[in-house]
Amino acid sequence: MKRFGKCIFNPKMVSELPYHSTMRNVPVFIDKELYQDANVWVMIPKLPKSLKVKMGAAEEPHTHDVAQIYCFSQDIKAEVNLGENADEMETYLIEAPVTVYIPPNIFHTLALLETGDNPFGISILLKGLYEK
Repeated sequence: MKRFGKCIFNPKMVSELPYHSTMRNVPVFIDKELYQDANVWVMIPKLPKSLKVKMGAAEEPHTHDVAQIYCFSQDIKAEVNLGENADEMETYLIEAPVTVYIPPNIFHTLALLETGDNPFGISILLKGLYEK
């Protein structure tokens, strides 16, 4: 094997994510299982085209002990809820292109409201594994 061959690998499919009842069979592009020195977790889900009704990606408010980032580049309108506790969260309506930075230990949820023909989003967790 060449010296840096371990740095190139295929994503893995994850059957479900904690706190995300509607997220099934999502591709994780990097985490500690794919590359043991990884300090980041990246998911790029296939988003529904032409969604006209609210679909919750994360219905249960939850936190992580590290920052998380959502990046939506096109064809997405969504509702993001953020707060220091799960009972008092602020609601934000967002529309791509947009970035949502979620600081460590901040409760959050995300629900897609509308998508177009080519929705694209990515989730980045600044930790090697998806866990609290």
